[in-house]
Order: sequence, then structure tokens, then C-alpha cells
Amino acid sequence: MFKSAARGAALLLSAWLMIATMASAQHTYYVSKSTGSDSNGATQAQSKTSPWAHFPGMASCTSNCKSYSPLAGDRFILMGCDTWVNSDLPVNWNWSGTSGAPIYIGVDKTWYNATACPSGWNRPIWDAQKDVISGGNFFFYPSPSGSTNYVTLDNIEMTHLEITSGSYGSAIGWVGSASQGWTFSNNYIHAWDASADNCVLIQGTYEGSTSQNDIYEDNVIDGSDATGPGMGGGVGTCYGFYTDYSGVKIVNNVIRYVVNPIVAYSGSNGLEIGGNLIEYGQDSLGGANHCNMIEIVGGGTFYIHDNVIHDMACNGGEFLMLGNNGETSYVWNNIMYNISPGQPPSFPQTGGQGTIPGLYFYGNTIVTGTNMSCFNYSGQTGSTFTHLVMENNHCVTTSESTYSGGASVTNLVQTPNTLMTPTTATSQGYTSSETYAYSPTKSSGGTVGAGTNLTSSCSGNLSGLCNDTGYAVLYNSASQTVTVPARTETARPTTGAWDAGAYLFGDDPPPDPPSELAAVAH
Repeated sequence: MFKSAARGAALLLSAWLMIATMASAQHTYYVSKSTGSDSNGATQAQSKTSPWAHFPGMASCTSNCKSYSPLAGDRFILMGCDTWVNSDLPVNWNWSGTSGAPIYIGVDKTWYNATACPSGWNRPIWDAQKDVISGGNFFFYPSPSGSTNYVTLDNIEMTHLEITSGSYGSAIGWVGSASQGWTFSNNYIHAWDASADNCVLIQGTYEGSTSQNDIYEDNVIDGSDATGPGMGGGVGTCYGFYTDYSGVKIVNNVIRYVVNPIVAYSGSNGLEIGGNLIEYGQDSLGGANHCNMIEIVGGGTFYIHDNVIHDMACNGGEFLMLGNNGETSYVWNNIMYNISPGQPPSFPQTGGQGTIPGLYFYGNTIVTGTNMSCFNYSGQTGSTFTHLVMENNHCVTTSESTYSGGASVTNLVQTPNTLMTPTTATSQGYTSSETYAYSPTKSSGGTVGAGTNLTSSCSGNLSGLCNDTGYAVLYNSASQTVTVPARTETARPTTGAWDAGAYLFGDDPPPDPPSELAAVAH
């Protein structure tokens, strides 16, 4: 009797463990608008032959799709080249993964709609059809009252977003007040239709949140095909990224034809903006917002490096706007050119910022082309910089100084930097027409051996300072993908003088990869 009871208890325990294991299992679910049905069971949806038509959180998800609650480690694979339309949207996402088992929403490049894409795989498409989506976003993750963690959204094309007010127009909107571990990668956002200013295409958390450790990488935000009143020639009204949280990485993205491509509000645990190609900044629709290519508007620590920033088609605005109460920013290996009619890196952000711990500019290549210094005091009073450091920068300008001067600074360092006129730069081979703009072409170039050795500073989050620039990403405009990095980095010498500017002169760089390459991340 005792043995029978014990055996029964063991069987019950075994069955309970099996059920618990099944409940927490990690499964892959397939989703196809063209071939799927939400009435398929969860087990059926784990096969490409019987997918769901939608996935949980989609507005049009019904039946067994709607009754399923995603678990940590689940994967939702959307059929390549299928299109979900306005009535399928938005996606309201309210489930979390874990750091060891994130939830993935994305693609399998072997599975696609061959009728829609006879030449091969392409991204699944979310098409708002130039009509306002309920709630305004393609993808919405909880407002300040909630949080979700460890989810990846990968390789979605989001198009024809209708923007009728600043409150309606985020392709991706809001992280909850304590969310963490989100990754947004390889997405393509374009062709929005705007009749109002102040939309944000990738919206981070609200101001004052505690969200952290989110990654935005290898995305393409391209307003060159945007439409709407006053939108001729791709003029944009939207911000690219607006972030307000800690430990975030905005890396290796292409951001073009928007107003204010990157605005970062807080970096209390360090915020990285690196390897982005940022080009063709635009005026806002009503002229209310001048463009800043990268703008820091809060305190914290920021790492801004290896970005290529060029061509502002707007009047006013700065390529880089810094200098806030409590801000420490490290800025290195960036290339900025075709600045006019905009302004070079400028600081402080506004008047009355109080104490600004430090701005450190190392090894940047900046071409103003006019009578503007490469670093500009904005004239805003009521702030004191504890440290303002400008070393190893290559400054091409008709101005007679690298730094305009005028800020209140306790510790000012502004040497060595290499200053040359546009005429001198051209005569030495530094031009915008090079494969890598303003790179040295000969050993006699003015930047070669003109810097100081900063090896002692190359540690932790500044370890990249000991390499020359990766020149952001190579952008394939046909497939809207990126290759990372655009240029092979070279280690700077551990002893002896460094070159000034973002580049180290040496062997010729390798040739550009073939244009058909898809995204390749670090």
C-alpha cells in the first residue's frame, strides 16, 4: 500500500513537472498574412505549413492567436514579403522575456512569400496605408504605467505612417517606466505622410524614467520618400530617435531626411551614440524646430563616437548640441562636413545650466568650410564647465581658431589640434569626394603625426579611442540594409605621436564590400 501510494505521488509529481515544463517551453510560432489562420492551434502554429495570420498583440489577432500569452524564449517569425495593413495594427505588446531567454519577433530568411518576392527574401511589411493607426504607432510597448523586458523586434519594414499631430506618428513608441533589455534591429522605417510637426519615429521612454540597457542597431530611418504638405524633396518633420533612459545604445543606424535625427535626454548609466550615418537634416514643416543632428538635452554620461554626419539642408541648428547641467560627454572619431548653413558642435545647450562636469573632444574631423570655428560657444550664459578638452581634432575652416572661446571654464585644454583652410586641405588631398571623406592620402598630410598619444585614456567605455574611425556603416540603398563597419578600424600606436583627426594614415583601406551585402552586425 505504501509503495503504491508513493508511486502514485511520484507519477503525479512527474506529470506536474511535465505540465510546468510545457508551460514554460520556448517555442517558435510562424505568422503569415497570406497563408495563415488565427484559428490554428498553438501547436499547429509551430509549423510553417499551418501558421497564424497574426501574432499576439496585433489589433486583428483573434481566436487561438489572441488567447495565447507569449512566454520567455518564444519566437514569432513573420513571413518575408507578406503585408499587414492598417486594420491589423497597432501591435500592443505586454509580455516579457528574460535576459537568458528574450522573446524574439522577427524573421527566418528562408521563409518568404515567393509570389510577392520572386527574387528572394525581403522584410515583412507593416503598411499603415496613409491612414491614422489607432493609438498612432505601429508598435506600442507599455506607457509609463507599465513595463516589459527583454524583447527583440527585428527586420520589419514600416511604411506609410500617417502623422496628423505630434501625438500621432511613432513607428515604435514608449518603453515603460522600468523596462529594460529591449533590442530593435534591422528595421526599415520610411514613406511616412506628415501634416504636423514633432512626431518621433522611434520614441524611447518618457522623461524621468528608469528604463535601461536597450539597444537600437542597424536600423534605417529614411525620409527621402516622405510625403505631406510642404514635404517636397523629402523634407521631414520627424525626429529620428528620442531617448530618455540609461545604458542605451544607438549604434550603426542610418538616419536621413529628418529633423533632429537623435535627441538623447538622459544618460545616468552611460548612453552610447556610435557608428551612425546621419545625413540631410531637414527643417520642420512649420519651421518651429531647427535641426540638430545629435542633441543632448539632459545630464549624465554620453559616449558619441565614429558617427559620420554630413549635409544640413536647414537654416540654423547644430551638428552636435551639448552642454547641460551634470553632463559629461566624450566625443571622438566623428566626421562632420558640409555643415553650412548649420553650426558646428556647440555648447552649452541653454542658459543657466550651472555646473557642466566635462566635454571631451578627441580626434574628430570637422569641416565648417566657412568662417566658423570647429567648436562653438553658443553664447548662453550662467554655466561653468569644469573640464573642456579639445585634443587631436582636425579642423578645416577659414576661421583662425579651432575654438571660438567665451565659455566659463575651470580647466581648458585645446591643444594639439590641426587647423587648416579648405584650400590647404584640398591641396593635401583632404576632400569630401574621397571614399572616406577628409581622410589623409599622403604621409606629408598635415594630420599625420600631429596629435598627442592618448593611450592612457583608452580603457572601459573609451577603449575605442585607441583605434581610428570605423566610418559608421555602409548603406545599401537598394535593399535598405547596412554593413558594419564601413571601414576597417586600425589600432593607433601605443607609443609616439598619434595622427590628428579621425583617421590613422597607413595602408590603403580595403575596397568597399559588394553592394548586394545585407546587414552584418558586430
